[in-house]
Amino acid sequence: MEYAALGSLSASRIGFGCAAMGGFDYGPVDDEVSVAAVDEALGGGINFFDVADVYGFGHAEEVLGRALSGRRHDAVIATKFGLGWDERGVRRDGSPAHIARAVEDSLRRLRTDVVDLYQMHWPDPATPLAETAGALARLRDAGKIREIGCCNFTLAQLQELHALVPVATYQAPLNLLCRGIEEEVLPWCEANGIRVLAHSVLARGYLAGRRGGSSFEANDTRPRSRYFAPENAAEKERVADAMAAAAANVGRSISNVAARWVLDRGAAVALIGMKTPAQVREHLGAAGWTLEGDAFAALTAVSTACPGVMSGELAR
Repeated sequence: MEYAALGSLSASRIGFGCAAMGGFDYGPVDDEVSVAAVDEALGGGINFFDVADVYGFGHAEEVLGRALSGRRHDAVIATKFGLGWDERGVRRDGSPAHIARAVEDSLRRLRTDVVDLYQMHWPDPATPLAETAGALARLRDAGKIREIGCCNFTLAQLQELHALVPVATYQAPLNLLCRGIEEEVLPWCEANGIRVLAHSVLARGYLAGRRGGSSFEANDTRPRSRYFAPENAAEKERVADAMAAAAANVGRSISNVAARWVLDRGAAVALIGMKTPAQVREHLGAAGWTLEGDAFAALTAVSTACPGVMSGELAR
């Protein structure tokens, strides 16, 4: 396993995405199997677990907390805040009052006394970032969180938050069909010591070989993504075909090549959703090697030619 410094943290460069643990939108999931997958990950050197309070409205955090019981010292826990929910639905909330409640709820569900990386899930236009930053600084000074991150921010919002409180990580989609952060955000993060956590590295499964929506279970919402939409289908197929050829050439799985490209492109961590121990074993194969220069360049070139890739539009 490879590891990357995220501020004061040492995180595995293959990250365990915990969204499916919540029990929504990713097909059938069994809590006991989720616990077994976490155990398999720890045994394989994966120590970085990315969750959010809103995943399953707290359920994913509860399952992760149970899975890490007795092994908390082996894990780096990254969770997210900034979305509140009630009978009226989900809303953005970055207010200090909400943050104070949210962190205590996450700590309880995760069975820990400190969150290693606390990430703002979405910006809240109703709350000045200065107020949010002040609340985060107080949590850090109180020892309830170690490092601060954000997700889904524009570059201007990221710059504003970082000027108010040190930001260790920025989370965004990055894959061969979505490279919208490359032009401005990725270079700025690299220049300012902010590590990028890439999610959707498999393009919701499209770059793992699941090109048709019929290969998903009925209650899995991923096929509704634009990755699977008919627009620019031929160009997307060319990217997927190039990946399959590269995988055959290097003797790796298609999903391993997809994740490896993201890591070699500059992401500190490639976050991959894992539901079972078998999936964990599969994705461990993305660590410990690099794409040769020609292979990396060839994949990058065919990706660049696909409409919507460089703007990040396919991530919607």
